Amino acid sequence: MFDFVSIVFDNDIEISQIFLQIHSFKFVDINIINNIYILFNDKEEKNIKFKETFNKNIVKFCPVNLIDKLKIIFISDLINLKEKDYMSDWFTQQFVKLYVSKIISSEYYIVLDSKNNFIKNVNKETFISQNKLIMYYEHHCPELITYYDNCFSYFNLSDNKDDYNPYILPSYVQTTTPYIFITKECQNMISYVENKEGKDFYDFFIYSKKYTEFFFYFAWLCFVNKNNDQYIYLNETIDNVIIGPHDISIYWWNRWDYKESIFNSRNPTTFSMSSKSIKYLDESYKENIKNFYKKIYDNDIVNEKIIEMLF
Repeated sequence: MFDFVSIVFDNDIEISQIFLQIHSFKFVDINIINNIYILFNDKEEKNIKFKETFNKNIVKFCPVNLIDKLKIIFISDLINLKEKDYMSDWFTQQFVKLYVSKIISSEYYIVLDSKNNFIKNVNKETFISQNKLIMYYEHHCPELITYYDNCFSYFNLSDNKDDYNPYILPSYVQTTTPYIFITKECQNMISYVENKEGKDFYDFFIYSKKYTEFFFYFAWLCFVNKNNDQYIYLNETIDNVIIGPHDISIYWWNRWDYKESIFNSRNPTTFSMSSKSIKYLDESYKENIKNFYKKIYDNDIVNEKIIEMLF
């Protein structure tokens, strides 16, 4: 069984995406779900408002048979915010994906961003193959590769970092959700860093601004020789169709006709629309997304209401 952890912050579109995501858990085999955590990554003074949203709306959209598994987590449940100058940003979003391992009760946990929606039946085989956790490949921009290099440098693996890459360049391990973590390895990694640095993991990760969560975790696995023990590296891109924050008039691979071709050729498990992509989408594109969702969710009236909120 897995704990699922979805990260959200105080943004109307992101929260609307959580409504839809929670309802999409109707596709997930209940037998692989331990808990579904909604982790609110924002300032403490916003907790009360989000808790009201959680109780009033998020729970309402959850499949009835999963309500007892649905739980809310605040950053203040993980760290003492009174001692931190905390804000929700790209780095804290990464930090919480690792640090939440402190309260995870399952052997593995699956991290989601609010934009991730399940669009077909999901079971154990979605995440595990040949008794190993599934990892996919991606191509990354030069800026991200700098973070990759930094992570391997931290663990003194720079000299042979390419030997640890399970893929042929320019491919590297995925940095996209859904992403499966080994709970104990995250906990061990955090303890190692805190002992080495003499400071808590938050201060190390946030103030260095040199590392990213998925690359740092993968470098740790290589450091402790666990990278091949529990993961299988599929020669495929991630099982997720993503509409990213890229101008569709420039980037052909972000256009709807291309996304539609992936749906038809790969039959993916997950569909994701970045909240930052909306400004690039014309009315025709938005209508295609709405119709896609309505088809996936069988014209469910609940989802029709959510879909309208997304734009």
